[in-house]
Amino acid sequence: MIDGSNTTEEYPFFKGGGTMGKITREHDWSKTLLGIPSAWPQSLQTSLSIVLNSIQPMVVLWGEENTCIFNDAYRSISSISSNAEAVMGKSAEALWGSDWDLIKPLIQQIKTYGEVIDENRHFQEIYTLNGPDAAWSANYSPIYGENQAISGVLVSWFEKFSKNHQDNEIKSRTQYELDESEMHLQLLRDTVPAMIFYIDNEQRYLSYNQVFRSWFGVGPTDAIGKTVCEFLGEAAYEKVGPRLDVAYSGVQERYELFAPSRIGVPRWLDIVYTPHKNTEGQVVGVIVHATDVTKSKQTEISLRQSEARFRALIEEAPVATCLFTGRELTIEIANELMLGVWGKDRSVIGQTLENGVPELRGQPFLDILDKVFTTGIEYSDTAAPAELEVNGILSTYYFNFTYKPLFNENGEVYGIMDMAVDVTEQVLIRKRVEENEGKLRTLIQSAPPAIGMFVGRELIIESPNRAFRDTIGRGNDIEGKSLKALMPELEQQPFLDLLDNVFTTGEMFQADSAKLQVLKDGKLEEKYFNVTFSPLFNEEGNVYAIIDVSVDVTDYVIAKEGIEAKEKELRDLINAAPVGICVVSNAPVKIEEVNDRFLQILGIKGEQLIGKPDWMLFGDMAQIFERELDILLKSGVKHITEEQQIKILRNDAEESIFITFEYVPLLDSNSDISKVMIIAIEMTHQVQMRKEIEKAVTERTKELAASNISLQRSNNELEQFAYIASHDLQEPVRKINTFVGKLEDNLSTINGKSRIYIDKIKSSTGRMEILIRDVLALSIVSRNAGLLTSVDLQAVLREVENENELQISQKQAVIEYSDLPVIKAIPSQMLQLFSNLVSNALKYSHKHIRPVIKISSSKLKNADLNNYTQLSLQKKYYKIEVSDNGIGFDKQHAERIFKIFQRLHAKNEFEGTGIGLSICQKIVHNHGGEIMAASEPGAGAVFIIILPY
Repeated sequence: MIDGSNTTEEYPFFKGGGTMGKITREHDWSKTLLGIPSAWPQSLQTSLSIVLNSIQPMVVLWGEENTCIFNDAYRSISSISSNAEAVMGKSAEALWGSDWDLIKPLIQQIKTYGEVIDENRHFQEIYTLNGPDAAWSANYSPIYGENQAISGVLVSWFEKFSKNHQDNEIKSRTQYELDESEMHLQLLRDTVPAMIFYIDNEQRYLSYNQVFRSWFGVGPTDAIGKTVCEFLGEAAYEKVGPRLDVAYSGVQERYELFAPSRIGVPRWLDIVYTPHKNTEGQVVGVIVHATDVTKSKQTEISLRQSEARFRALIEEAPVATCLFTGRELTIEIANELMLGVWGKDRSVIGQTLENGVPELRGQPFLDILDKVFTTGIEYSDTAAPAELEVNGILSTYYFNFTYKPLFNENGEVYGIMDMAVDVTEQVLIRKRVEENEGKLRTLIQSAPPAIGMFVGRELIIESPNRAFRDTIGRGNDIEGKSLKALMPELEQQPFLDLLDNVFTTGEMFQADSAKLQVLKDGKLEEKYFNVTFSPLFNEEGNVYAIIDVSVDVTDYVIAKEGIEAKEKELRDLINAAPVGICVVSNAPVKIEEVNDRFLQILGIKGEQLIGKPDWMLFGDMAQIFERELDILLKSGVKHITEEQQIKILRNDAEESIFITFEYVPLLDSNSDISKVMIIAIEMTHQVQMRKEIEKAVTERTKELAASNISLQRSNNELEQFAYIASHDLQEPVRKINTFVGKLEDNLSTINGKSRIYIDKIKSSTGRMEILIRDVLALSIVSRNAGLLTSVDLQAVLREVENENELQISQKQAVIEYSDLPVIKAIPSQMLQLFSNLVSNALKYSHKHIRPVIKISSSKLKNADLNNYTQLSLQKKYYKIEVSDNGIGFDKQHAERIFKIFQRLHAKNEFEGTGIGLSICQKIVHNHGGEIMAASEPGAGAVFIIILPY
């Protein structure tokens, strides 16, 4: 509630108003949407002053909620007389009830379009409480606020007629004008802090208030009856005349004007021309309301100047800067740098950020800006990625940016200033640096050398890698601890002093094969390292840490010591060797080692080496050595000169000796020849002995040649005899068989004993025929080498099957072969070879087991040639295996079965002459191959045939 004792002094616009004025002053406005009166805008204060002191029924509707304030005149004609206090400050709907549905559209139309609605177009019947019903016409006028927007509506009522007294329908014009004049006087009371005056339809002043008199310096009647043009002057009237014409046309006009010079004091005025109409809707005058808005105008000008400076500041800012206004983020200002960041031109100014830079959709920036607008809290980020389309290419850029909210006088966010710095290049560089640092860190962590950093003279361990942890053997939790505390065993070693010296001098320390003793499991373990202690300097140039890089060379040192020991052993061995050994270096060639035997062989005395490291001390031999070394160095292959004859001076006597020199290259770690070892073996005695042996061998060779010729002649004669004998013996054997047959035919009866004799004769002659045939075949194979042609062994096996068809059928034998090769051979001999082998397999099969014979082939590998000494290394061979599941034989007979007339079974067990396998061997040898057999009793036999192709 407002205290009535000082209300009119504190708030002059509450002065007067009768009963409703008192109710208005005592109302607790702090609990309404209007708030405390001190915060009310000037236009509301002025309107309230007019309404409370008007004799016409008037109502003010203010704000979006249409909060109502009305006067005594309205209270007297309405039905709320007894409830006026309760309705005051409420909404229009509470004031008018069901009539609000009719009035609401009019109010909305006025607020939207600023249109004045007069009584001739709209009527409202108001029923009084204490009198006859009357009909009133309403006039609706917009009220403008401080920001030139329509903030409220002023509703005025004019009585049309009394239903029960129609004879008084039209009042006399004189009385109406008196009442209207009274109304004007009431309106112009000197309570409103604004200039108010009334001019008639001829633009003559009829009334004005105290402010008018004060501003223009005139008396109460000085301007009465004068026209506006007469009073203000031609120059000033040119500015206000066109505005007045608008008001006289029936439309309210509002504008701001720098006051005419006649006012004296420079002022900015907010002027409202409200047309006053009679009952016929004719404009009979204009009510002028002028408010001094100099302060607000100056503030506005200052704001404009400030805005101009703000715009200039943004435009000239050294970083990308822009201003977004409203929640929809309209791009109000953007400098060239920001447009460049967006990849856009100035056509985006005035667009929303989402439409101007559409690629931001789906990225977080629009949501962040909305949150800043909602909360009013500034937001910043660094190296934030943004996808932007620049020059038609969508790419990722990185920015440091700040979204700063801007507030209006009510503390509400009205805009956001965006300042951004393109740090793409720095971010990419940093990413590359971080990536390289990551790689370096990974490299260090996985590097074979032990790497760690010691900070301060206390040697605090930082960034140790796995190799470092493993080296000191103190577990993984060593970072941040002192090296001295972790490894007390270093106190007795030089490393702590060396590290301290690096801190003191700032000089790097390096050592190879430094011995380090590490305490592990209670024992000192000895290791060797190539150590580097590198100082790290701070900005002041002082050492603050040391990088330790230690390469474990323990194995190398041990190996080196082993090599040195071996070298000593080798040196001792060289000196003790029974052969002469000399080791010379390459580039330049100099003697490094030479034993006594080498010097003895060449007839050089040890004292001759003193002061003569160059090997030219070997005299004439040096030239021979140089030549041979040159050959070795060019070829890189061990080189031998056999039994070289040289003349030397030995024991003061010239000798001719024979020496075998072997030149052996010694390679370094790069496989380059670093040294050459010359091995000298005196062969004089051996050469002499060999010459004597060669002489004896020559003589013996002649004897052997003669014996060989005699043996060859005997072999030829034997083969000739075998051929003739086998050929000539066939005829007598056939005659015996013939005569035995005739004898059987001519004898009518043959007793038992005679039958036995005849059968024995037939059996013996049969065996004789087979033997003669086999001997003949063997002699033919030996005599007839024949021509080699391409022979398909597959075809040969098919022919063998045909020849042995009856026997194969009888024994139900299976012969398996495939992919047999084509070779160069004598066709008839290949047929005889495989026929003999298949026949053998069928002959020596088990009686009750089905024979299975398999023939396979493969190429003989070069590595396997050494297993057959009779084969040529220059030829290629097929290896053919013929295996069976027959009775087999003891492996001790593997060579015997190929000898002529050798049988492993009695004649009554298996037929045969013992010549078949001899023929096979002869055929294979004729073709430059080998044949052998392998078997176990009862497990079958395998014949391996190797033939060239």
